[in-house]
Parts: sequence; C-alpha cells; structure tokens
Amino acid sequence: MKISGFEEKDFISLRERLKNSSIESASGASDASQGNRPEVNAHSSEIPEHGVELPKFSQRLALAVALMHVAIGDREIQDEENRYIVNMFKDSPALLKEAHSIYKSMPCEQFFDLIAAHDFLERQQKLCILANMIEIAMIDGAYHSTEQRVVELFMDRCGVSRGDFDAILSTLLVKNDLSAFS
Repeated sequence: MKISGFEEKDFISLRERLKNSSIESASGASDASQGNRPEVNAHSSEIPEHGVELPKFSQRLALAVALMHVAIGDREIQDEENRYIVNMFKDSPALLKEAHSIYKSMPCEQFFDLIAAHDFLERQQKLCILANMIEIAMIDGAYHSTEQRVVELFMDRCGVSRGDFDAILSTLLVKNDLSAFS
C-alpha cells in the first residue's frame, strides 16, 4: 500500500498505539456480544465439527469470510459492501468463491469459534480483519447495531481488546469524515 508522508505519520502513530495496547481476556472483551446475534442463513450440518481443513484455510480466506458476515449483518449486502469485498479479492476469484461457500454454510459464531480455536491468526492479522470489518460496516453510511454485534463477536471470540477497537474506529471516523472539506 502506498501512502503519503503525512499519512505515514498517522499510521505509525496508530500502529504504535495498537502495539502498546493489551489484548483483553476473552471473558472481558465484550459483554454486548452475548446478546442478540444476527441470524445468518447457514446449514452447519454440512460442515464437520471444526469446519474446513486448516491447511486450506488461509488468513486471507478468514478475512473474506469475516467481511461477508459483517456485510450481511444489517440483513442485506449493499452495492458498496459488495464492491468492497470484490475489489479486495479481485486477484483471487477462487478464494472469493471458497469464502462465499464457507459463509453460506457456517454461521458467524461457528466461524469465529473456529478461528479462535485454531489460533492461526497473528495479532496484526486480527487487527487488519477488525479494521476491514469496521470499514465495511460503515461503508453504507450507517454502523447498524447488528453489524456492531458481528464485530463485537469477532473481538470477543478472537481476543481483540476494546482499546484496539477504539483506536481503529477513531482513525476510520477521521479518514471517512469528508465534511471537513465542505
């Protein structure tokens, strides 16, 4: 990714804040994730107990599936959300197809449990997924409560702290606030 020197200073500051913040324990990460969760059309009986085999289950695939789950959090995928996902994985149509298959067959709770149980995402990868989940949730101009619950569920199951969330959210809010130019 190319960024200007001005943006680099902001990203370095954000990266340092994220590195310095601690990961909360799964039990204290988010009480809100224990509430009502969005329903996702899925047929979990089609997936073995632990889902897909890990050698085929890449970190990029985890990102794609997570984005699909948050995009449907408000019950419909907007054109902007679809474009975001397709553009991110335009070089990997097979990965996108596999991600869609997993998304359709595995509810987000089971998917996030799978990620957490196998602990194959590094901290920076979890933060990248979180940032993209927040970005796609806000892309249609609203951060719906059902999308928030999916994001909080990811944080809870994968051990991402509220401090990390707050740092990412505040950066994205500044980045996307174009009213400063009107």
